[in-house]
Amino acid sequence: MTPLVVMGQAYISTAVKGDSPYKDGKALLAQMKKDPKSVAIGTATSRGNSNHMAISLAALKSGIDPNALKFVIFQSGRIGRTNLLGGHVDAAQSSIGGFIKHHKKGKLRIVAVAAPERLGGAAKDIPTWRELGVDAVVANFRGVFGPKGLSADMISYWEGVLRKTVETKEWKGFAKKRMLAGKFLGHKEFVKFKDEKDAQMRVVLKALGLLKR
Repeated sequence: MTPLVVMGQAYISTAVKGDSPYKDGKALLAQMKKDPKSVAIGTATSRGNSNHMAISLAALKSGIDPNALKFVIFQSGRIGRTNLLGGHVDAAQSSIGGFIKHHKKGKLRIVAVAAPERLGGAAKDIPTWRELGVDAVVANFRGVFGPKGLSADMISYWEGVLRKTVETKEWKGFAKKRMLAGKFLGHKEFVKFKDEKDAQMRVVLKALGLLKR
């Protein structure tokens, strides 16, 4: 496939229950380091996806073996969130939009978001992992691909169309609702971004024992 553009990114967040003893991301990581199996971490919908990788990368950057952690895999983010609210897991992973409503109500507490810098709006009070001294940036990116071998003219055409799309009222409303952030990436930027993320994924997947030989 031919990478065309990235229209936005849904950064992955880590949340605990509102009355959790883990008041912030540092406290959560400290317990994970002390006893990796003592913290049950809910994630959906599979091992090796962005949700799983975000907390695994934070652990790896903190000197914790992510393969030693206790993960509970749920069929959907909603099920994982329900289990966190019910106290059946100690922490959970989701794009920030999946937790923000409950965070604002105090039912959940987002302890960190894997964004390059603090997000604004409803998430302005939530620290990034980087702010906590952990270089972990992971997102579900909203990208568009074309077929393999797409001509330069067609790449330019679709990049232009999609660049205009992100400026529309409809897209801006969608992005706000889904809490998409990050700047628009054109074709060349997307190729570089994809290569960097592929390299990051290989490091984490290897640590998790999920990288195919």
